[in-house]
Amino acid sequence: MNCFIPSAASGLESRKAIQARLAESLEHIVGQCASHIAFDREAAAALVGRVASGERMPPALFGAYFSLVETIEEGSLDEVRRALERVLRHAESPPPAPLRVRPLNRAEFTKDEEADLRRSFVSDSLLDEQIGHLTGEKEEQSRAQFERALSILRRHAPATFAEVETHISEFVPALGKPAGGMEFDGCSSLERWGSILINAGLAKTDLELCEMIAHEASHNALFAMAPLNFHVENDPEERYASPLRVDPRPMNGLYHATFVLARMCYAMREVAASPTALAALAEEAGKLADASAALFAKGYETVRQHAVFTPEGRQIMRDAADFMRADELV
Repeated sequence: MNCFIPSAASGLESRKAIQARLAESLEHIVGQCASHIAFDREAAAALVGRVASGERMPPALFGAYFSLVETIEEGSLDEVRRALERVLRHAESPPPAPLRVRPLNRAEFTKDEEADLRRSFVSDSLLDEQIGHLTGEKEEQSRAQFERALSILRRHAPATFAEVETHISEFVPALGKPAGGMEFDGCSSLERWGSILINAGLAKTDLELCEMIAHEASHNALFAMAPLNFHVENDPEERYASPLRVDPRPMNGLYHATFVLARMCYAMREVAASPTALAALAEEAGKLADASAALFAKGYETVRQHAVFTPEGRQIMRDAADFMRADELV
């Protein structure tokens, strides 16, 4: 199977893969906790079954799971019990609808929900103070632009859209704030798989937002393709020039950036080749595809020379490179 080409089928397969891994880990944790703390065992069994089935689960479940793991490593038994209860709340929650737009504000997120989201996204690369609420006219404008962008992908990039729809449950537009001369564009996290955080404060054309959606959704796809390990085994202290960042990145980050650029190129080539796309839209898509292809070439050369691949990582990158060399949609 070609690991690169997006589709509804590949999206569903990778969603099942990452959730199978999550279900396996949850089942193990529940078994280990059984003799130490009291919890609803029926709810635990129901949740593990739902996750293992591949049914779409809320991104917040991934955040609750990672918080539970951290608590097991560092917290008291009472803290573990409370963290497990937060996970088990999802046992009866309805499956989330795909592609929901949830601007970061108090109308969409409670204080606790926002804290959980921030915990999943904040890192050395994205500081808490860089993520602000989106309200008022800017919120309305962002919602309308997401509607237009998703319509473009649905009509003119059907393969990309089909996979995005199977992976992504929520877009979280926020008001980005500069820090240290840097401002984030978008962000995805394994710890909130199925969610995309996007800086709505940066001006984009509708097609540039399409490209950003494809970009961040591709990170989610890559997380799901090999859920048991990373795609490269380089020392995390190694640093390399990245085609998408001004700061040097570890090889895993560079690997992600290179794959994502190929997927961005794929999406824009879909739009450019769409028989129903207006000439101006097709022309803009072609220019964006060419820009991604040039950056891919830079990233791929570094990855090719320096990456220590896992077997899955080598196959995924080989498939991406084959597409880029073919210079056409498959």
